[in-house]
Amino acid sequence: MEIKLIIYSREQHNAQIVTGFKLLEQRGDISPLTIIKRYSLSDKMPNEHIIECILNEKIKIVYDNHDGFYFSNYRRKRQI
Repeated sequence: MEIKLIIYSREQHNAQIVTGFKLLEQRGDISPLTIIKRYSLSDKMPNEHIIECILNEKIKIVYDNHDGFYFSNYRRKRQI
């Protein structure tokens, strides 16, 4: 399974997600991980605590590490 993590900032809140995926990769539980840093695009996201995980170019999981934020307004602007 191909796994890509897209990170939009260096915020510390994002470290827990990246660390978890890196540990799974080190243990051999997941295939090699691709991490894409798109810091210049952070203003296009609803907040800087967003990480996107794309599985096999088909499934997208969005991690919002900012407590209390909801995607209802964001979804209107951009289809997740």
